[in-house]
Amino acid sequence: FLNYTRIGKAMRAVRDSNDLASVSGINSDNIILFTWISSSMLAGLAGVFQATINDVRYNMGFLILLLIFAGTVLGGIGTSFGAMVGGFIIGIVVNVSVGLPFMEGHTEAKNAVALAIMIFILNEDGEIPILFNLLTFAGIYGLAAIGLNVHFGLTGLLNFGHAAFMGFGAYVTVLLIPHAAGREGVVITTGLPFFLALLIGVISAALFGLLLGLPAIRLRGDYLAIVTIAAAEIFRLLVRDLESVTGGVYGIINFSSSLQQYRLGFIDNFASSNDLNPSQVFVAFLSWISIVLVLLLLRRLTNSPWGRALRAVREDEDAVRALGKNAVWLKLQSFMLGAGIAGLSGVLLAFNYGTIQVSTFVPILTFYVWAIMILGGVGSLTGPIFGSIIFWVIIGETNGIAQLIFENANGQQIAGVRFVLVGLLIMILMIFRPSGLMGKKEELLLDVK
Repeated sequence: FLNYTRIGKAMRAVRDSNDLASVSGINSDNIILFTWISSSMLAGLAGVFQATINDVRYNMGFLILLLIFAGTVLGGIGTSFGAMVGGFIIGIVVNVSVGLPFMEGHTEAKNAVALAIMIFILNEDGEIPILFNLLTFAGIYGLAAIGLNVHFGLTGLLNFGHAAFMGFGAYVTVLLIPHAAGREGVVITTGLPFFLALLIGVISAALFGLLLGLPAIRLRGDYLAIVTIAAAEIFRLLVRDLESVTGGVYGIINFSSSLQQYRLGFIDNFASSNDLNPSQVFVAFLSWISIVLVLLLLRRLTNSPWGRALRAVREDEDAVRALGKNAVWLKLQSFMLGAGIAGLSGVLLAFNYGTIQVSTFVPILTFYVWAIMILGGVGSLTGPIFGSIIFWVIIGETNGIAQLIFENANGQQIAGVRFVLVGLLIMILMIFRPSGLMGKKEELLLDVK
């Protein structure tokens, strides 16, 4: 009914062109406000119905959002009836598939909370350990955000499966070096030298990007996004079920020595004098060295004709084709490059933990990286670095605030308050600095197709 009213027509006009709608006398701010209020009311009503059949938890939102997005894309964006049909199909698929063996034991939300608690338990020994903990994760996630920035910032590709590229690089590298895997802790004593395995892992992640990109890269916008989300989930489920190879839910351990044997003496001296973990200091050192090298490479590439062609694809793919350029191949190259960088960051993340678990490379990891990239500035080469530092500072400091709010709270309550505060701080930054710390405003206004 709303579609045929003046408000519905005004909503579609604002969707098609905000500027033209304003020129036509439509108050676009009021229309957008009305849209947010009405959609929030509908979402709240759906939440009430959801609460009658499932437990209500603070961390239930992400999985529901993922299913809603899938249903909307499946039914057709812009059509209410299509969204209803898409949601109906998703509901049937979810309720049927939960009975399948490989769908048992979904613990993504619990794993995300546990990961956040594990990373930022405050160290009482001093500020330097906290600082190095921050720099380690900021370097690793900043490197991952640089790879995502190649996809979206330089080429305009909506990739919501970045965690799969990180995991692919990590698993391939670790499986090629001595390790112990699985329930029984089967020990593999032979393997390749670490840096050769790392090279193969990064190349494998890039080839995985090519393999995923070949059938999916011709899709645009939301459809490419949903394909990458699905690919990441397929990768995660395969890794979980192939226990004989990947260790399954039990993961892989005892592989850190392959890297730590190359640790330099001054790192041990510095770590011992400041009461730091020398293994983590070495990983932090490698992550920031990797960032410098990757940034030098990307700066050279973006200033070349190839980089200008990528930005042209981002701005107007049809115009690039009209000029005789192979837009599909350019997007595939971008997909491979960003996936390779993500694979490198995944390797560093695995070695920082000292274990590799399937629960590490869950969808929320991708959205961490997206938040970091947007905070730093879309399309800016150095923006993801500053975005990553700000992100992890927010994560670390809000933990102390949460402890003040809940004096005797358990870990889940503390983590829940922390992410609420993170969301609020990110929203405030986006209101007053929508282009991010280092980005340009026009980079966020891309007409992604």
